[in-house]
Amino acid sequence: PEHFGKRGFKRPAELSKKIKTINLNDLDQLTEKLLQKNLAVKEGDSIKVNLKKIGYDKLLGSGKASKALIVEAKYFSKSAIKKLEETGGKAVSI
Repeated sequence: PEHFGKRGFKRPAELSKKIKTINLNDLDQLTEKLLQKNLAVKEGDSIKVNLKKIGYDKLLGSGKASKALIVEAKYFSKSAIKKLEETGGKAVSI
């Protein structure tokens, strides 16, 4: 008599999406390897990287970029956009 049913709600697993992230510092260190593997393209003074090609969805702003990077991704943090623009790069939403 004291049981009134289940409480709460559990989302189905297929609805919850896991977003793979990478920090700006880590991406900056990977750029040379990505250029060698043709996963990034050098455009003038900057390097163009598509995060979806290397398996990431979001760029986070931890660390600094030593090169001008043009990053194409689905999501960006505000600090990542700010740091990219400070070095002469830009954030392009896909």
